[in-house]
Amino acid sequence: MADIANPDKYLVPQLGSVALDIDGSVQQKLHLRLPQGVIVAACTLDGGGVSGLLAGDAIHGVNRTPIETVEVLRRALRDCKRGDPLVLQIEREGRFQYAVFDLE
Repeated sequence: MADIANPDKYLVPQLGSVALDIDGSVQQKLHLRLPQGVIVAACTLDGGGVSGLLAGDAIHGVNRTPIETVEVLRRALRDCKRGDPLVLQIEREGRFQYAVFDLE
């Protein structure tokens, strides 16, 4: 997926990642349990953003806000300030989990 992810269009700098909308094609390839959200296609090399996210993680929610597209993810993160707690609902390898970070 990193090959199709255009960093100029899909970069989410607060998370230090490049993310793609989950569509039918992505859903089918990754066998995700939820059909909406965004998929982390790649992590930036500069070390910025939150640590712990991996390529292939699906982000379904941020601080109780359902995430359906990269643009919705960006809006949700825009409302957060540096140092605010950030709770991501992610799906990794077929398992749901919450990841808690302080926004850097």
